Amino acid sequence: MSPQKQWKAVAFTVASFAFAVLSFTIAFSTQSVVVANVTLLTGISSEILAAFAIVKLFFSVMAAAYKKWREKHDGKDVHNRDVILFLKAKDDHNDALSIPSPVLFTLTSQKKYPVVFKEISSCQDIQSAIEKMQQQNNRIHAIWINAHGDKSGVALSQTNDLATVKNSADKDYKLSRDRIKYSMASLDKNAVIVLESCSTGKVDGLEDPNIAQTVATITETHTVIAPTEDLNKVGARIRNLETMDVQFRGAKKSTAPGFLKKVVNVWNEALFIHSFGRYGRNITGRFRHYSPKTA
Repeated sequence: MSPQKQWKAVAFTVASFAFAVLSFTIAFSTQSVVVANVTLLTGISSEILAAFAIVKLFFSVMAAAYKKWREKHDGKDVHNRDVILFLKAKDDHNDALSIPSPVLFTLTSQKKYPVVFKEISSCQDIQSAIEKMQQQNNRIHAIWINAHGDKSGVALSQTNDLATVKNSADKDYKLSRDRIKYSMASLDKNAVIVLESCSTGKVDGLEDPNIAQTVATITETHTVIAPTEDLNKVGARIRNLETMDVQFRGAKKSTAPGFLKKVVNVWNEALFIHSFGRYGRNITGRFRHYSPKTA
């Protein structure tokens, strides 16, 4: 290869790598971090718009593939098996749930526990999904709920939450607890409940319990695993499927002062995304009868 062609090959490789880094940062980060990353890398607003256009196309392709996968894993033909029930909420205000959780690749790559996918918009949908599996003589090894949320609840639709647990005086408090109790009443005794939903396991020292604690207490026999902070798309990992050893991870946080802290946090977020969560920190909460501990 001539020196000129070698130079072009090297330039193309570097450009391709830079584009991949930029695209993945935008695809899996929050909007504020995206803008900060792109601005630091290019400083040109027009390139930000171009990058977003490319990522939008990427999202569209992934969403179409995800829809096809969901239709294939509806569970109609699954009988007499130990299954993992994967429930995705319909409420998706920013289209983040239209792209599959990376953990699905782990779940579907194994054969021991068939993955059954259901889309839900209420606690009644959860109950129906559980009962449907049991009618087909399946045992539920774990329920994985993929949804938007915060400390006080999980958003299943714009009008139905898994719970509202802001305080015991809230008029919806008892109703929400009843909904949880009935929806999980027939769940297999040893099934693990995983909430892949932002801050649903947040422990901040305040009197109000988080939603993960509430679900664990109401269901009595089930361990609930949830992130203690806001969750990135690549933040969920399964370390052992047999024991449902699930870990949620987040980007490292800087203790530097002022503007330097923001710069370092942007860098940490980028490293976290591009390493698919390996470069980060543990933000897992495990709950059972109001006894949280950090994994």
